[in-house]
Amino acid sequence: MNKYLELGQIVNVKGLKGEVKVNSFTDDNTKFERIPKVFVKHKNDLTEYEIEKVGYNKNQVIIKFKNVDTVEEAEKLRNSYIVVDREIFR
Repeated sequence: MNKYLELGQIVNVKGLKGEVKVNSFTDDNTKFERIPKVFVKHKNDLTEYEIEKVGYNKNQVIIKFKNVDTVEEAEKLRNSYIVVDREIFR
């Protein structure tokens, strides 16, 4: 079994302050509010990010990561996946 669980895919940026739009793969989008840190998987690289703020827009989750403060930084995360260690839900 895979060590990591994919929670969603970053599909776009929102606004100018580094927020990203996420298509959630979970049945409960509020899970993002209960997870302080996630990994962003881009190709085969995993980078840890701290979640600063979570919001919602229609069926998407809007996430602001700590230290991602510009649209350019957020744009680099597009098409990446948000993953967590499976152990976090045990």
